[in-house]
Amino acid sequence: MAGSYQVSPEFMDLTEEKLEKIGQEHTRIAGSNYSRENRVKNQMVWGKTIVGEIGGSGIEAYKTKVVVEEEKIQSTCNCPYGGSYCKHAFALLYTWIRAQNTFKRLENIEFILSKKSNYELVTMLLEMVKNDPCIIQKLNVDEKYLYETTQEKSKRYEDFYRVPSTGIQQTQELLEKLKKFHDMSINYMAQENYPDAAKVLQALILKGLERYGVVDDSTGILSDFLEECIHIYSGCLSRTLKTLEEKKDLFSQIFELYVKETHGFAHSMMELIADNCTEHMEYQFVEELCKGKLSEYHDPAKPIEYDREKVVELLLEMYQKEAKDDKFISLARGEVDSWRICLRLCDKLESLGRIDEAIRYYNRAIEDETGKYPKLLMKKKLAELCENHNQREKALDIYISYFEERDDLEIYEKIKKLSNETHSWEGTRNKILVFLSKTGKCHTLINAFLNEGDINSCIKLAMAPNQSTKDITRVANAAKTIKPKEAISLFKKLINYYIALKRREDYHLAAEHLKDIKGIYHQLDEKQTWERYIKRLIKQNAKKKMLVEEISPLV
Repeated sequence: MAGSYQVSPEFMDLTEEKLEKIGQEHTRIAGSNYSRENRVKNQMVWGKTIVGEIGGSGIEAYKTKVVVEEEKIQSTCNCPYGGSYCKHAFALLYTWIRAQNTFKRLENIEFILSKKSNYELVTMLLEMVKNDPCIIQKLNVDEKYLYETTQEKSKRYEDFYRVPSTGIQQTQELLEKLKKFHDMSINYMAQENYPDAAKVLQALILKGLERYGVVDDSTGILSDFLEECIHIYSGCLSRTLKTLEEKKDLFSQIFELYVKETHGFAHSMMELIADNCTEHMEYQFVEELCKGKLSEYHDPAKPIEYDREKVVELLLEMYQKEAKDDKFISLARGEVDSWRICLRLCDKLESLGRIDEAIRYYNRAIEDETGKYPKLLMKKKLAELCENHNQREKALDIYISYFEERDDLEIYEKIKKLSNETHSWEGTRNKILVFLSKTGKCHTLINAFLNEGDINSCIKLAMAPNQSTKDITRVANAAKTIKPKEAISLFKKLINYYIALKRREDYHLAAEHLKDIKGIYHQLDEKQTWERYIKRLIKQNAKKKMLVEEISPLV
């Protein structure tokens, strides 16, 4: 698959001289200036395509794509100009020519993501959704499941069976078969026949895992069902297995499934093994299984077909449960290049009161880690560690560093709390405000200021370039009665933005905000000012018939 990402020769051979043959001179100059002003952000390249977000004169950055088609370079952009070779397209092209090393490579992203576990990918997606709920729309999720309560979740099976997709139908058929085994095991358990219940559940789980990779479980129904069955199975085993040999046989079977598992059930299997270990000899047997598998990693004659980190995780879980702290720390230190293992090591060191040692490992991992998500997670954990152990100034510095990379309201509140405790809140607040204003990352700060009732700071942020329309609208609405003139200015900013988009739906949004302005002017008893403004707006846009149709009734 990576071969399709090879950057096209047309892009590799592109020069500023060649760009002079494309488009109009004034547009090229504007694009070149935008490039020099570093307005191009989030740029990426793959194959015959480069994309980026370019900050223009509007409120939001414009999304621009340049593609090579039939040896010709063509571009698209969501700016008002909208045609090929707008200044934003030239800004992207000039940036490519001048700074190719600033473009993210899609093949690198694919490689990095392919090395992450299902759990980690899900965690990353959840963090992305928290920061931008619009991402949900791109995840192919059936929205009716997004609003269900805990009680309603029990009814999800009924909804699930109404889905017509061929892949889903196959999952339904599999579930119907598996549920028969499930019901059979429940009947055995009601009779306290746990050995037979365990046998039935084992067959159910094995069949479910075997088929899981070839059916459509986009709604998560099958995974929920299998997770529940694994949990019930674990409970049956605890009542069934009596001898060491019986447990050894079970642990061997589950261990082989565990190391090969790739569908997100590894954690449940690890818990199944750990929960059924109760004696030292049982822990010792699982330890030998893990060490035997890890030894294969150093044997070049044996191909590695498992995730080494997964085996280490299980071994750490055994040491944790048996309270073998020395073994836990020794193993984790040897695997500390994994950020997940590093987190477990630092948690263990903190629990033992070895705070300085935990801080050293966190600092080393943060310095060495290249992934943005793990680095941020470890920064947050380090800050919490320092905060919990009275190192407030150090915690504050780390929280600020974290916030500058990911503006999170929870972190903002921590910064505020620690700054007040160290009597530095005013200076810290101004520092954050200046930084976020420059970078355009003001969404969280606007939320914080609105919560604090600091409408003046909200207005200042909302008037800055490249703020989202949602944030500007929220601030304008909050300012209506407190700062009516400033609210009018914000609504006018929105109106000019929507008019520039030249689409009927955007004209309608402009008209809605004009109603807001009209209401404010009437409250201020400035009806004549309103009439002059609306008439002037109609006159200035007389050629935009759809706009005039939308706003004329407001005169």
